[in-house]
Amino acid sequence: MTTEDSATDPAATSLIVCWTAFPETPPFLPSPDSPNLPLTTALRSSTPGLLLTTSNTVLAWASVSCDNSCLILSQPTFHHALSPVAQSVCFSRLLSFAETEAAQARLLNTCLLLNTDDTPELRLTRAHLRTAGFHHSTSLSEFRCSGSANSSLAPANNAILELITADIPQDPCSHQQLLDLLHEILTDSRELTHLPTPAPHQLLQNWIQQNARLLVARDQDGRPVALCSVLNEATPSGQQQTQPSGLHIAFLGVHPRCRRQGIASQLIRELQSGRRRMFNTQVTPSSTLAPADTPGTQPLAVHVDESNRPAVLLYQQLGFLRLITMELWTRP
Repeated sequence: MTTEDSATDPAATSLIVCWTAFPETPPFLPSPDSPNLPLTTALRSSTPGLLLTTSNTVLAWASVSCDNSCLILSQPTFHHALSPVAQSVCFSRLLSFAETEAAQARLLNTCLLLNTDDTPELRLTRAHLRTAGFHHSTSLSEFRCSGSANSSLAPANNAILELITADIPQDPCSHQQLLDLLHEILTDSRELTHLPTPAPHQLLQNWIQQNARLLVARDQDGRPVALCSVLNEATPSGQQQTQPSGLHIAFLGVHPRCRRQGIASQLIRELQSGRRRMFNTQVTPSSTLAPADTPGTQPLAVHVDESNRPAVLLYQQLGFLRLITMELWTRP
């Protein structure tokens, strides 16, 4: 084996796996300006990734995101000189590291997203996934909207919107109401998504830790009937940003008895027209939203399970455009 061969043979070299932040196209040499980051910080970076490297060569790379309690690796990329066997070793090492970190962070599962293209590289990656026990469970589409609210749909008349900051459920009664609502939503909608879903209390705790904002709809009796969890894609841990570069809808659910009444449309419309305020430090906990606000220009993104046709149709009606569709690979 030549020196050049050993540099890209994971069986013959010392491998280092780390969380890091790199540009969309990673360089072949790690940058001194991109130090290793802990998991919680990496998942809040604008371009977080999982990197497998030797002392001088990047062997594999995968972008990373977190959806509620799922760690998602997107489109693993391997060094061009790696053989199929070496790629398999590298993939197993990346996956093992990711799953260990996910377990320590109390995340439920590790999933993978792959481009739907049929290329030799992707066929090989799918073979690695099958060997590791994964299967193609469904497809997820990213929808994004940069404009203001679409007024073509009539708003609901029986819901009151309330903006709740990440530190809210201090009040035991409000906390329990949200847990009960999440239980009803998840129990009824579990068949609509192929992403593992945590227990309600863990889901709520994750949003608090991620500095999420909850947009809650209540009925005339004050009971919560729907909620939408929104994350600021660009805000580092422990910091706030008055004008985020992008917002991500992590969760949207309506109580089963209140569906088909336009409440979900009302929640999304409020996000479209008032998203400038979602992460403004001047917003106080449980403050009632004003009916009007200057439309924000930050993009609003959401990932939708393609098998959930009502949700796909709703976002399309509200002006969201499908950017890309990816295969979702999960493991039981």
